[in-house]
Amino acid sequence: MKTNTFGCFTNLGMLSTSTPTAGTGAQIVVNLDLRDFFPSVTLPRIRGVFRSLGYGELASTNFALVASEPDTFRVELDGTQYDV
Repeated sequence: MKTNTFGCFTNLGMLSTSTPTAGTGAQIVVNLDLRDFFPSVTLPRIRGVFRSLGYGELASTNFALVASEPDTFRVELDGTQYDV
């Protein structure tokens, strides 16, 4: 694990993040909270990235569908709950 990779671990705060950079001479340490970042990356935005890379509309849509998580809602059928 690289010393600047802390996003997947619990109980690691600002001190854990900044300690590895203390000996590098860095004057600034940036600590970001991306808690609500990924829901903001919508299917149209992802499709737009693929379109900007030169893929056609159909390919971009298919790639975006694979790379995103659709909105779902819970339904119950015969006593079993499903997310659709």
